[in-house]
Amino acid sequence: MNAIKRDFKRRLACIEAKTSEIEDAELTAAHHRRLLRWYVHACNLIGKRFLRLGLDPTSVAGLKLGEKAAAELGAIPDTEALRMADEAIVQRYSIACGTASSEFIANIERSASNMCKNFKADLANASLEDFINSTSINFANASFVELLTFNTAIDYLIEAANTLHD
Repeated sequence: MNAIKRDFKRRLACIEAKTSEIEDAELTAAHHRRLLRWYVHACNLIGKRFLRLGLDPTSVAGLKLGEKAAAELGAIPDTEALRMADEAIVQRYSIACGTASSEFIANIERSASNMCKNFKADLANASLEDFINSTSINFANASFVELLTFNTAIDYLIEAANTLHD
């Protein structure tokens, strides 16, 4: 009887291990696709902001990440059904990723806030062009994180200027 129990436990452990490997791969793939979608979305928003500011987004290296992500998603192909399945997978396994993404966002917000603090101009009379010229960002070679930080700082300045006018 002990041999049967041991064999059963061994087989059960083997099945659980294989299932776990499949679930891990499924979850990793779902997270990767979600990250690709986020890159595409964020790069599109930043590119549109650049156009409104009179900057050429096609010459910005950091936005190439969005193009690469879009190409990778296009090769899948990324469908609404796949997006819904990815969301279900991520929620079903509910990994503790929230902390890492929250820390990333907090770092971006902190850097953007510091960028705004370093802008010494009078907000009531300053233009976005003044802010762009005051940054030390080389847009042609800026990383995606630098672009995201800059975009967030612009949002903060617009919000602050709107508060002054209200």
